[in-house]
Amino acid sequence: MSKRAVVGERQTVEVPAKLSLSVTEAAELLGFTEKRLRHLIAHRRFPYRRAGSRIVILRAELQRWLDGSLPGVSLEEVERRLA
Repeated sequence: MSKRAVVGERQTVEVPAKLSLSVTEAAELLGFTEKRLRHLIAHRRFPYRRAGSRIVILRAELQRWLDGSLPGVSLEEVERRLA
């Protein structure tokens, strides 16, 4: 989902959705506690990447995980319900 930002008086620019999420952002989006999501990550039951010492969740991998866990549920639908 992209957002629009106003730049200057009349120019708008499409701002794409973030490509990755923090553990906190992903947990909030999914309706999980951060502790629960970290537990899934620790037991390798949730897709994640490391960026240095930081854990990040790629939106594309999150969508694939949703597709496998909850067929027919899209990340956009989850975001819409939370808005």
